[in-house]
Amino acid sequence: MAHHTLKSGFTQLVERLNRFPQGAAPSKLLYKILQILFSEKEAELVSLLPIKPFTAKKTSKIKKLYTASPLPWLVFLNFR
Repeated sequence: MAHHTLKSGFTQLVERLNRFPQGAAPSKLLYKILQILFSEKEAELVSLLPIKPFTAKKTSKIKKLYTASPLPWLVFLNFR
């Protein structure tokens, strides 16, 4: 049943943050902080970005983030 496996954008972002060596263990406080910083959709999109430094070209190649131009993502990342 696919609906039982869907994860929220915040859950995806927490899992991504936990991949770093210092980690970010899931907690109520972490979710509250992320909810202040991101909307649900923004958290989902940020969770798809690479952990290592990346270029605008690479961002545009990420399947779920594909747009004709990576400019909106750069603006989003710079003004958050």
